Amino acid sequence: SSSGGPCPSPLASSARGAGGSTMAAMMATRVLVFAVIVLGVAAEEHYRASDVACAVMLLGSIGFMMGVFYLVNHSDPDFRMYSWQTISSTISIFCAVLMFQAIKGLVDYYFLEEDVNELRVAFLHMVVWVSLLQLALALISKSIDLGPCYRKLTGKIDAKIGTLTHAEEKEAMECNMQSGAIPLGHICGFAAIAAWGELQQWNALGEGWHFIWTVMAVPMAFGTLKFMFKLTDWVRETVAVVDGEKGESEEAWDEAAEETEDDVIGLCISFMMIQCLRFALAGSLPDEEGKDEFKHSNFQSISLLSIGMAFAVLQVTAKIIAEKIDMDERTSNQIGNVCSMSFAWSLFFSVQWLVTANAASSVHGMLLQVYQAIILTGFCFAAMFVIDKIADADWTGDDTDRALRSIILSFGILIGFSWEQCFDTAVSVFVSHSVIKPAAFMKLILSMVICAVVIPAWRLFILPTALDFARAEEEAEEEKRGDTETLVTPRSLPSPRASESPMKGKSANDLAGLTELQLKARMRDMDKRNKDMAAALARYEKERDHHLGKVTTSQMTAQELEAENQKLQASVDELFAEIDQIHQLVKQLE
Repeated sequence: SSSGGPCPSPLASSARGAGGSTMAAMMATRVLVFAVIVLGVAAEEHYRASDVACAVMLLGSIGFMMGVFYLVNHSDPDFRMYSWQTISSTISIFCAVLMFQAIKGLVDYYFLEEDVNELRVAFLHMVVWVSLLQLALALISKSIDLGPCYRKLTGKIDAKIGTLTHAEEKEAMECNMQSGAIPLGHICGFAAIAAWGELQQWNALGEGWHFIWTVMAVPMAFGTLKFMFKLTDWVRETVAVVDGEKGESEEAWDEAAEETEDDVIGLCISFMMIQCLRFALAGSLPDEEGKDEFKHSNFQSISLLSIGMAFAVLQVTAKIIAEKIDMDERTSNQIGNVCSMSFAWSLFFSVQWLVTANAASSVHGMLLQVYQAIILTGFCFAAMFVIDKIADADWTGDDTDRALRSIILSFGILIGFSWEQCFDTAVSVFVSHSVIKPAAFMKLILSMVICAVVIPAWRLFILPTALDFARAEEEAEEEKRGDTETLVTPRSLPSPRASESPMKGKSANDLAGLTELQLKARMRDMDKRNKDMAAALARYEKERDHHLGKVTTSQMTAQELEAENQKLQASVDELFAEIDQIHQLVKQLE
């Protein structure tokens, strides 16, 4: 710690001794899941379906809430990171799909009543959401200027964060960018699913060729989305060089947009591929939202689950090969996203088929969806535990570990989508008994109320923690690869007398009012400055030796040579003093 090592993981202090408790919690969760299923099977003899639904929600909500506390305080720091990232992704996709379904319902109500082409409306809807994504990220990153009102608003925000260090300001910008990119990216992904899913429903080849058309739509969607995102990339590059150079804000805009666009491709293409596979297995194509009204055999369900496992293996293999052959980063990310999300969709629909085929006759509607969500949530967290143990094993290499851990990120989409289905049904049931008409308008209002409660809490408390874990993991990976040994160029550093440490003159008492994330940001700031000072020290020593060599050959007097030496040595001593101060502050913070 005294040598500027990485700061402790968030919630580390509360995680001590949590390993045994976590295992007990996971066992209790499994027992709860089985108890809920048994309760549902016996419901038709003793209780009404509504009574069973209330019992499931009461027991499930308590068990789920307590389970989350165990997961985010697990003794394994990797598992804590996976838990926070999964929870963040779950909430994001839950809100995104809920809002998209509500807005889509309103669009369908007002535009499809006039016998307008559904396919045209769906594609226009997708283009609008992609445009809104680009505009929102440009505004958040301050890459474009919308006039005096916008400058006044951003000026107030800048004044509020003006006391932050550069690292804290950069982290705040990243958090703001992600809070816009993640939900809007998921909405764009489901808008693309709705548009291209509608195209799959439209059989352009005639009877007997529907399956062929469904398969042909997949490469058509991939090529069109790639072209669309090439176009948006050109727009970003054009806007970025308007002022003559591509600045830091434009870089942040471009990076967030590219990452989000890759997620959109992964969501859309994976869903379309699984639609084709479900068509091949069941003999009928589900609707554009993936819903079907048929019961499927256990063999079909297990077959779809096996296909999902094959996608997981393919993702690990593709990740390893991409790193070996140095594949283009965006292409590698898109392939990985398609494989991981195909695995998630396969798991979701196979569990849906299994539960539908084996549930009691009284278990249907929302109660059935709650069962599916509970089973999928329990399965995903159990699978995360297994995958983490495999990734931590000595016999797996670094490439395999990264590929295995990338599978875990797809679980957030799976859990979020399963619980969104429950809430979407709940909103629909509530709206059906509402006196406010049209029902689509009331559904939009309820969805906005739910998101207004959930999204601020996600942005303020959950997303920053998930991003903090992600940054810590990236730093650990860089240290493992030796990237942190790269030093800055000598001329990029100011003279030590011209710069002051942001922590200079501060004690531990001055830091008492800071939050945990702010303290960790300060520690990262000091750790970086420590490395910069070490680089500067090496530079000054090199310059001193070079200078002493020059003055010796120029026949300077002994007094002049000694004065020059003392002057340079004072600079070095000042650097050492500041490094010692940084070490002391790091110890106090830890």
